[in-house]
Amino acid sequence: MPVPINIPKLGMSMAAADLVEWKACEGDRVEQGTVVLTIETEKVSWDVEAPAAGFLRIMEPSGKTVKVGAQVAWVAATREEYEALARQLPEATVPQVPAAAGPEERGAEPAPTRPVPSSPAARRLAGELGVDLATVQGTGPGGRITEKDVAEAAAKPRATPLALKIAEQEGLDLATVNGTGPGGKIGKADVEQALGAKQPATQTSSGALRVVPMTGMRKTIADNMYASLHNTAQVTVSAEVDVTESLSFLASAQQRYGKNGAVKVSFTDVLVMAVARALRRVPVLNSNLTRDEIILFDDVHLGIAVAVPEGLIVPVLRNAERKGLLEIARESRELAGKAREGRLGMEEITGGTFTISNVSMFEIDGSTPILKPPETGILAAGRIRARPAVVDGEITIREMTTLSLTFDHRVVDGAEVGEFMGHLGAYLASPTMMLT
Repeated sequence: MPVPINIPKLGMSMAAADLVEWKACEGDRVEQGTVVLTIETEKVSWDVEAPAAGFLRIMEPSGKTVKVGAQVAWVAATREEYEALARQLPEATVPQVPAAAGPEERGAEPAPTRPVPSSPAARRLAGELGVDLATVQGTGPGGRITEKDVAEAAAKPRATPLALKIAEQEGLDLATVNGTGPGGKIGKADVEQALGAKQPATQTSSGALRVVPMTGMRKTIADNMYASLHNTAQVTVSAEVDVTESLSFLASAQQRYGKNGAVKVSFTDVLVMAVARALRRVPVLNSNLTRDEIILFDDVHLGIAVAVPEGLIVPVLRNAERKGLLEIARESRELAGKAREGRLGMEEITGGTFTISNVSMFEIDGSTPILKPPETGILAAGRIRARPAVVDGEITIREMTTLSLTFDHRVVDGAEVGEFMGHLGAYLASPTMMLT
């Protein structure tokens, strides 16, 4: 009995995925658990494994975007079963979305694509050289792909099918693109970077303007932010907080544990520790809203925003409420490093219950951070600077910061928000309270 290969749902907000590259060719025998397909969704790549051993019948070629749950291939147990599938299913049957389509275009379904005809020798050579037959132009009878076609394709710049498609659409010569993938292979990000660099300057009255295409992660972020603002009831409140004692606490930790580079502790780590404990006091903010249900979590899984060249990514520090300052520092550094190197797995960017964005290193005081649905709250910390403050009836200079909390008013009201901000401010003003 043939076993289908479907696009997995890797996150609550995931709706579609790009088919980046088939790792096996049409008709190849694959073993259960081996990687047969690489997909891209939002900010990570994911390897899809064969659900059973058998012969691969590909229904959707690389370079397409398909919906979550879509069937993209079969694994036939025997060669006879595979040949029967080839006769019964001559055309792709899954609705597709063009990779470059905008939101208004995604309801359209392109014409179905026939499987690539190729000789057994061509398939073997393609497997040896890592050539995707979907990208090869056949010169044999009826457009059949021959060994010569595969060899010529292998001599061209190595690129993923999605990169090839984008380059073809934009008229980009891949010979001018530097590949950053394994063995110098050109990927989607390489093509997008090259397209940004080759955009001609537009002369305006104020000088030259560089045009950057809205693609890749930048476009994903833009779509998500727009959807968040239009699909939630967002309200932002701000409060000025005294962090003088938090900075003293941080300095002591750095002096004691930061010698010889053992553990690097930052204000973000202190903030994470305080937020996690404040959320335990006001659990309604540690929640997700899904359809008509509010899901309150016992565990605090904090998303910590990290700036990367392509935009912003939010790895998740799990069970933050159970961790001490040094453990938070170690794990957050590791997650941030993975984010900047593009090594985060799907499990490391999903499942968050609340998000923190620390912009205290910039000349920013207050802000209006945008929610990361289905989460209920996101907190931004502004710059820290010395300001006059009244302490015990006297004016003195204290280190102050502005905390900005955006929350979903459908889930939480002002009273709970005020309680949360009160606990958070108290923890940051007197960090030893977090140790009790």
